[in-house]
Amino acid sequence: MRKTGIDIEIDFYGIVKTALSSYVSGRVYRKGTRPLNSQTEDILVAFVGGIDGQTQEGVVNVNWYVSNIDNNSGAKVPDLGRIKTVSHYLQTFIEGVSIENYDLWLDAQIQAYAVADTEQHCVNLRVAYKRSTIND
Repeated sequence: MRKTGIDIEIDFYGIVKTALSSYVSGRVYRKGTRPLNSQTEDILVAFVGGIDGQTQEGVVNVNWYVSNIDNNSGAKVPDLGRIKTVSHYLQTFIEGVSIENYDLWLDAQIQAYAVADTEQHCVNLRVAYKRSTIND
């Protein structure tokens, strides 16, 4: 059976929530559901896009939000120690995760970037997937 983008996002959300929710102070969210002004360390799972057919291929983002820290002079700076730890959690996750009927791999290197208009950085994991619709 072919799946829609929402179906694929739900599959990934379930596995991310099970595997990683105990490592964040906040929650795991699906695209469009994270509170706009959240200052907690949250994970957001979002379907990016895909190609439909007998074989479905695409990308899902897993974004882990990390709050900046005070640098003792009143400025907020990236929490590089936490970003490094989160990056390792995500690397371990992608190396060990298994979702039935999906082949998964890194679509890009895990990286962190500043989130505009917030005092947070986001550690991004882009997961590429391939799944056959014939055996469903």
